[in-house]
Amino acid sequence: MKYIILFTSLLLISCNQSKKTEKDFLKFSELIVTKLKNKKLENLDKMFYDIDVIKTINKTSDSLGFKNEVERKIFHSRYNYTRHASEYLKNISRKLTGEIKITNYYFENNNFHVIICSEISDKIEGTELILTEKNNKIVIDNYYSFTTGLNIKKNYIENAIYELNDRSLMDSNKILKQSLNLHKSGLNHQAYELIKQIPSEHSSLHNFLAARYKIMRSTIKDLNPEEVDEIYRELISNNFDNKGFRYNYTIEYLKVFRQDSIANIYKDSLFGIVKDQYFIKKLK
Repeated sequence: MKYIILFTSLLLISCNQSKKTEKDFLKFSELIVTKLKNKKLENLDKMFYDIDVIKTINKTSDSLGFKNEVERKIFHSRYNYTRHASEYLKNISRKLTGEIKITNYYFENNNFHVIICSEISDKIEGTELILTEKNNKIVIDNYYSFTTGLNIKKNYIENAIYELNDRSLMDSNKILKQSLNLHKSGLNHQAYELIKQIPSEHSSLHNFLAARYKIMRSTIKDLNPEEVDEIYRELISNNFDNKGFRYNYTIEYLKVFRQDSIANIYKDSLFGIVKDQYFIKKLK
């Protein structure tokens, strides 16, 4: 009898924990937008899911044969994925100068994708939030930035694995810092030559690739077209899953190489993701 009662209880719990609907995901998404609009940023960290991130970092380190369990615990405590991940959204809220709204949404691979567009000074920031259901709760699993190429889950995991298992990354970070300081001082050619010294195993990581692109744009008129082409291709291919970024920078790439008619095709693809006419006009 007690087993029948236990089974019945579990069945009732299961029925009460029904799968989240589109309406539920939209309500959660609208809550995020309201928080950003009203600058009510408390508890934003708690909307992220970090268990998969921590497991991946630990599992990858184990597979590489590194016995650095203590260092991993310190890393997870010091950097705290959820706090780090929420900083991008908090910055949008702090810098917001105009409209912010959900412009598109859809289900893909059992995840709910939400496109949020924000006016920040004279530019439009496009964000693709990827929401999922964990333990009967909706959480932010990942997000993409259409302007910076930030893929928070992938970038954080990659950086953590290198930080924990590759001591030479410290030297590359020093070169990166020096290059950006030179760039900030207007010494763009020196900055570009210096950043090229970063080893290939590090140069494709998000922070390094984004900095190389930024410095390249300041010296683009003096560079070999093949070199410019290579950086754009690496930038786009490394962010291929981020459709907003991919279309955005393919448009820029095509305009650099004066292929405006093809660029217009990619513009239509970008507008197809954004969908909202107000923001489409701003992007034109």
